[in-house]
Amino acid sequence: MSIFKARWKLLLGYLGPRRSSWTTTLAQKRALYQQFIEELVLPPGHSCNGAGEGDGDGDVAVDSRGVGLQDHPLSEGPESAWNTFFNDMAWVTYRARMRLCFRERLCLVCEAAAKLSTH
Repeated sequence: MSIFKARWKLLLGYLGPRRSSWTTTLAQKRALYQQFIEELVLPPGHSCNGAGEGDGDGDVAVDSRGVGLQDHPLSEGPESAWNTFFNDMAWVTYRARMRLCFRERLCLVCEAAAKLSTH
């Protein structure tokens, strides 16, 4: 391991202060990373990860935490409940902004009318 890599790993707390434990620590961290990859990353062409194999009867694949892979919070699929939620929230936000803009414009018109009536 180069000095540059070792220095950053030490500064970031990735490796312990004892050099004798670095080899086992690196092996453990690599194994943990590999486990994350297997649980969270779907290879291209697969519909489910290793933790939640589909049973072949058309059910939606589910990962190890019980979250439907087709209904992930970042999913933009048309059947996604999350996508529907975020689209609804965007519409609510848009309506609220338009309401505020309308009120501001109405206040400006009222103020202008008041100034004209006093002059």
